[in-house]
This record gives sequence, structure tokens and C-alpha cells, in this order.
Amino acid sequence: MKSIISNNKIYFYLIFSAAFIFIILFLFNGVFFSGKVIVPGDIPFNTPLWQGEAQELKYYKAQNYLLSDQINQFYVWHFLAHSGMKTPGGLPLWNPYIFAGQPLVANAQSSLFYPPNLLLYFFTPGIVATIRAIFHLFIVALFSYLLGRKLNISVAGSVLMSAAFMLSGPVIAWLGHPHANVFVWLPFLLWSCEHILTGDRKLKWGSISAIGIGMSILGGHPETTFHLLMIFSLYFILRLLFTDKTGKKKIRYFSHFLLIILTGFLIGSIQMLPFAGHLFNSATLAEGGRGVNSGIRMISENGLEDPATSVTLLIPNFYGNPVDRSYNWPFSIKQNYNEQAIYFGMIPFMFAIASLFIRKKPVQLKIIISLSFFSLAVAWRLPFFELFNHLPVFSIVSNGRLRIFFTLLFIVSAGYGFDAVKDYFKGNNENKRVFSGSLIVPSLIILIFSMISLLKTYYLLIGSGGGSGLFSSPFIKYLLFRIFAPGEIRTMISLFVVLLLLTFYLFYYKKKLTLNIFSVLLVFLTIAELFILSLNYNTEIKEEHILPKTYALEQIKKGSEPFRIISDEKIMFHNYNAIHGIQVPGGYDLPVNKSFSEMYRKQGGGDIHSQNWSDEWPFIDLLNVKYFMKKGKGDPIKSKFKLIYDNYNYRIYENTAAYPRAFMVYRYEVIKNREKLLEEMVKKDFILKDMVFLEEDLSDEMKSNMSDAEPGTGKVEFIRYGNNRVEMEVFTSRAGILFFSDQFAPGWNVTVDNKKSKIMRADYSFRGVSVSRGSHKIIFYYTPLLFIAGKYLTLAGILIVLLFFVFRRRK
Repeated sequence: MKSIISNNKIYFYLIFSAAFIFIILFLFNGVFFSGKVIVPGDIPFNTPLWQGEAQELKYYKAQNYLLSDQINQFYVWHFLAHSGMKTPGGLPLWNPYIFAGQPLVANAQSSLFYPPNLLLYFFTPGIVATIRAIFHLFIVALFSYLLGRKLNISVAGSVLMSAAFMLSGPVIAWLGHPHANVFVWLPFLLWSCEHILTGDRKLKWGSISAIGIGMSILGGHPETTFHLLMIFSLYFILRLLFTDKTGKKKIRYFSHFLLIILTGFLIGSIQMLPFAGHLFNSATLAEGGRGVNSGIRMISENGLEDPATSVTLLIPNFYGNPVDRSYNWPFSIKQNYNEQAIYFGMIPFMFAIASLFIRKKPVQLKIIISLSFFSLAVAWRLPFFELFNHLPVFSIVSNGRLRIFFTLLFIVSAGYGFDAVKDYFKGNNENKRVFSGSLIVPSLIILIFSMISLLKTYYLLIGSGGGSGLFSSPFIKYLLFRIFAPGEIRTMISLFVVLLLLTFYLFYYKKKLTLNIFSVLLVFLTIAELFILSLNYNTEIKEEHILPKTYALEQIKKGSEPFRIISDEKIMFHNYNAIHGIQVPGGYDLPVNKSFSEMYRKQGGGDIHSQNWSDEWPFIDLLNVKYFMKKGKGDPIKSKFKLIYDNYNYRIYENTAAYPRAFMVYRYEVIKNREKLLEEMVKKDFILKDMVFLEEDLSDEMKSNMSDAEPGTGKVEFIRYGNNRVEMEVFTSRAGILFFSDQFAPGWNVTVDNKKSKIMRADYSFRGVSVSRGSHKIIFYYTPLLFIAGKYLTLAGILIVLLFFVFRRRK
């Protein structure tokens, strides 16, 4: 008997693997048949700097402009990691290319220790991005099926869940983002949770749950990790409360749950601790994150604008799609297709609604329905649920993304609904109301399309010039004749599925289909629908075409000394410069350094997470900005800019007044009040090359050495400029302060002639080192203590999990 069961499992996994490979081959055919990678690398071709290369390589518009973060951030950071791992300095913990220096590992979204990203040591970032995407689809497909089976959902219902999970809106839309690194582990965690509470191998399954939690932390998106852990914790606690275990056993299980959470955090410490330290010192936390910070509210100010996304549960492209450039959000609040991608198939949604009508719901279904609607209510900021958006932690994260967890949880409900409707077809009249409930979704879809057709007919009858009232809205006209145009297959797909479903029902009732074949057809119809919606959403491109070299950039890179550049009107978008080894004072990242952001704001800057420095600002000389890239023919206002390159897209100017990256200073002023210090710097920016502002006084010995009135001369030469290490040769005719316009940050250390010295905060946000008379070798090196502590705690967490498995095996 056991051998038969074992053979059946083998057959299932073979069939599952074959089906998965078949779907992936066709979904990402460019990867397997054209040697492409899953990266939106065509987006940079829309910027002036690469327009010439765009013409040559025939990239005329981005396939999906909404995926810009994947190339603006994640690909660039993984490129730095891949390049750094091949150099003597090893893994780059620091990113010197943006914000005058910024932690790389500690920004979290780089997710360098997420297991698939460890492949960056061997493969290029494009190949790793492709492997990671396929890995996520496999993980979510497999464990959603196993979750369904563990919840006693039938094989067909579990396969339906698996297909809906794998090709659902959230998974496809966020596939290349670190959000997906986190939320794909939800089915895995719920599956392991069920094993903990229903089996006798608590150590084994507790260890497996801890691995899932650790993976979600290493995934690199703390906001989504918070949401995931909240959902998992609520599910575990509610599931435990409704078991028939005794009070003592419940306490024991809860203790076990706390141990799971702790072990998971230990595993993720190498990512979590550096991020926590960086966040603590950031302007991001000081300004309250990105959530809701307007005091306690019970009712949202947005009215119905958030719940307006509900229509996309029935028609995913109701507001258009970025792939065909039809997306149009009519409301004032910020929104985009990714954020509202909650569709998971008309048939699974139909069965999920049907599950609400099951009379005797299993406790797991009750909890899943409750958590799914709680997630949606908070995400849509419904009355009273708006309160959660103002609670601690909730108030600094984007809770609109709880829509993702609504979708993933409601898909589980679909498995239960599928079995209940199938049970009705077998003759169980108790589930008649479940079947009736399942017809709500197709009825609503038919109703919406009928109304759209009537509105279009009415508009055509009254004539294009007679539009008034409802038709005076530009969005309504756009909706009727652009989004719901006959050729928009992605908009019409749910209607086609309804018509096919009704056809299948008709054949079934006429005895032309068996129940099993009918079930298989529903699964295949779901896969086909979601496959069509998913096709081409994630861009594929040849990796050698991503951010190619340009003549202009190669020309300005010829010097041996480090420098920075600025540009206007997004000639070169933030972070692209890093791939070409060029540094900028601005950048695009989160969190960001508090002191540096205050300098940015003081000069008139806006969004601190997407900084674009102006050529007219006082501190660009101090920041070693040597080049300025400008669109158009008008010269900069200040005469210090000298034109060195000109083409029809942009001009490049050299800043003749730029300070060196590092130089000796022999005068200083101590101002301990930071607000006053910044004011003085703005007033006296013209003397910053000759004097440095400090926040603490020098030692008596150093003050004595610098008291000489004789003018000093100094020379600084860079021997090596790496991500984690910078080496200089310095000569000074007398004692002074070496000023280095890279970010002052915890974790940086310095040695002067192999003796450890102290880095002072100089000119508000940079580095200063006391240097005595003569020639010296100065080395800056980055060894953040929180990273080192996190590394050992992660090893401890992995060891604990291994010990649990060993102990269980011996027992």
C-alpha cells in the first residue's frame, strides 16, 4: 500500500514539474529560445543619454514602464554585488555611487543574502533575476498545492489554487521586486503551521516555519515582511485558540510559536540588523516613513478612491494596462497598476465567493476569510479599519499593499468553494446555496459589460458632439473607447471566460461532460486566462543591451581621480551611473542618510528619496561635482561651467570650480548646534575649501600643532578607491585636517600610517581626519558592527535549525 502511495506521489510530482516547465517555457519564451533575461532593461533607452543606442538596437519604447524600480534600483545593486564579489574587497557593503555614499547591504532592498541572490557570485545580475523569478513561481505553485492538500482540499481544488497563486496579479506584477521575495512564502508558512498544529513533529515543522520566516526577512522588503508576519501570527494564534487542545498545551504551543519567530529573526539577522541601524540614522524614519502620519482617524480622507480598485477583482484591466500604455487612474491619490493588481482569475474568484456560503465552514476557512477581509479593509482604509493605518509600525508602512495578502488568502478560499460546488454537482443539495453564490461573479461581469455596451451605444447615438453630464468626463470616454475597445483582449478576457464557463455548464447538464472532465476544463481555463494576462508583463531583454556604454560617459571617465556628476531632466536616471563607475551626489533609495538629506533640503531639494541636485546650489563644488549634463542648448547661469561635449540630445559641461574629493584644510571652526552649523555653511560656502566646520573640538595636541600661523600646503593622491576601502597618500607641510567629501556614517574606520585614528563629522555630513606634518598613508575601511553581529546571529539561527532536525531524528 505504501509503495502505491509513494508511486502516486512520484507520478504527481513528475506531472506537476512537466506542467510547470511547459507554462514557464511559453510564459518566458525569450529566456529559453533567445537567450534573454527577465529585466526591464529597455526603460533606460527612453532617457536622452541612450537615445542613440536605442535607435541602433531598435528599442523605441519601454515594454512596461511601470517596472522601472527593477532597473533603477535592484539590477544596479546586484550589478555592484556581482562586480564586487570578483574583486579583492569582496562583497560591497557600501555603495559610493549615490548620496555621496550610502550603505548597500543595509538598504534591505538589495537583499544580497536572499538565497537566490547568492548566485550573484557565479552569474550576472540578469541571469540571477531570471532564476529568482522562476524560483518564486515554482515555490508559490508547489506550496500552495501542498497547503490545499493539507487543508483537505481535493486534488483538483488544490491544483486550481496552485494555478491561481502562480499566475495571480500580485505574483506577476511584483515578480521582479523584493516584495515577491517575501510574500511568496505565505503558502509555505501556512502549510508548515498546519503541520505544527495537527502533527506530532513540532520540532521538525517548527524549524521549517523558522526557515520561512528567515527567508521573508532576507527577502529584503521590511514593509512586506511586517505584513507577512502579522498575517502568519494571527493565523497561528487564531488556529491555536480554536483547537481542542487543553490550556496547558495551548501555552506550550504558543511558546513554541515564539521560539519559531525568534529563530526566524536570528536567520534573518544578517539583513535585519544593518537595516535597523541604517533606518535609525535616516531621514526616512525622522519624517515618519511612507505611511499615514496625520494623527488617529477612524474614517479616511480618501473617501471611495481606495475601494475603487475593487472593480479590478472582476475586470483586471478596468483602468487599463501599462503594457499597452492604456493605464489611466482617474482619482487624485497616487495609484498604479502594480498596486491594484489583485485579480486571480474569474473562476477562482467565483469559487472564493462561493466559499462564503458554505454552511459548516472548517475553522481554517473561517480564519482565512476573516484575515482576507481584514487585509482588504485596512488596505482600502474603510471606516473604522482606518484606525489601523495610524497605529505604531502600521503608520510608517504602505498598508495599501495588504491587498496582496487579501488575494493570496482568498485564493485558499477558492479551493474550499471549488470542492463545495463540486459536492453539489454530486447530489448534495445542502450546497445548493454555495452553487447559487458562485453565480454572483459571472453575473456581475455580464452586468458590467452590458452596461458598458449600453453606454457606448447611447454615446454613439447622441453623437460625439452631444456628450454632456456623464460623458463630459474625459475618463469615461477613455474607458468606453480605449480601455473597452474591441481589440483589447486583456480587458475582455473575463467576459470570454464567463461565456466559456456557461458553455461548459451547458455541456455538463446535457451529460456531454463528466464531472472530472468538467473540473479539468475549469483548471485549464483558469491557467489559460491568467497566462494571457501575464504574457509580456515582465520584460525580457538581452543582458548585453542593458545600460550599454556611451561615448560621452567613456570620455569623462578617463581621469584617475574620483569625481561626481549631476544632470537635469533625468538625462541619466538615478543609479544608472553606478554601472558605469560614475558617482553622483543625488540618488534613488530608501532609507537615506539624515544629515545629507538635511543639506539637500536646505538648498531647496524636495523628495529626499529621489534626490536631484541643481547646478545652482552652493554645495556642489564641495561635493566634487566635476561635470554637469544639461538638456537643450541654453548654457548654465554660472560661468564656472565650461562646455566640453554637445550633441542633439544633451550637453556636458565641466565645473572648473569643483573641489577635489579629498584635500587638506588648516583652519576650522567648532559649532555644536547643528542647525546653526548648516546656516553658517550656506553663508560661507565660498570659504569651504579653506576652512572646515566641526561639531567637536580637536585634542589639545592637535590644536597646538595647528596654531602655527604659517600657511600650509598639502597634496592628496588616491591609491585605491573601492566600495569598502579607500587608500590615500597624503603630504602636508604642517598639521591640518584631511577633508573627504564622502558620507560620514557608522561603520567607517580610518588608520593613519597603520595606526587607528578617529573620523570626525566635518562640514555637517562628511569625514575629517587629523593629520600631522609630513607624508602619510591613510586608509578608510568599512566594517559595520551590526553587519558583523548579524552575520554571527544568522549562523547561530541556522545552527539552531540544524540541531532541531538532528534532535528530532535521534528522538
